[in-house]
Amino acid sequence: MKKIQLIILIIASLSPLFAFPSDEMIKSAADNLGIPYDDVWEFTYEYYSTRSTETDLFAIDILNEMAKSGLPLSDIVAYTEETDPNNMIGKPEGYSSKADARDERLLTTDPTITVEVFPTHEDAESRKKYVDSVAEIFSFAKEYSYVVGPALLRLDSAFSATQAEEYRVVFSSVLNGK
Repeated sequence: MKKIQLIILIIASLSPLFAFPSDEMIKSAADNLGIPYDDVWEFTYEYYSTRSTETDLFAIDILNEMAKSGLPLSDIVAYTEETDPNNMIGKPEGYSSKADARDERLLTTDPTITVEVFPTHEDAESRKKYVDSVAEIFSFAKEYSYVVGPALLRLDSAFSATQAEEYRVVFSSVLNGK
């Protein structure tokens, strides 16, 4: 439980967005959580070491920024190596981070939005091509997908084209800093 609180505290206190927290932020987190500074620093380092090599992006941060823009996102969850359903975090040709969320307009309890961040733009494009090729074979796997830099946004096919475009615009805006 304390690690979850720590992640939330660190993410919430990021300035600028996606940057490694300052020493003062880490000390404050350690004090607030009653955890030794060295343990907090080590956990923070491990958490931030999964970022993309092209940028300091994390899938969870992207979804949180998209939610701040007014999109009706809920149930945002970041995956770890232990919880990733695809077992791709940190693997060759895999993503460096992954997070899911649910759009409250769609009547489902399942995730409807996924963001995957890769080491490079080319890796993200490769993943998109793979996902698109699977959808060509299996119609149930059809989805909207968009790549911006090293990040891939995947949207459930239950979205309307207008809703998917709304997500694409916000995703692009978050990643391009606009």
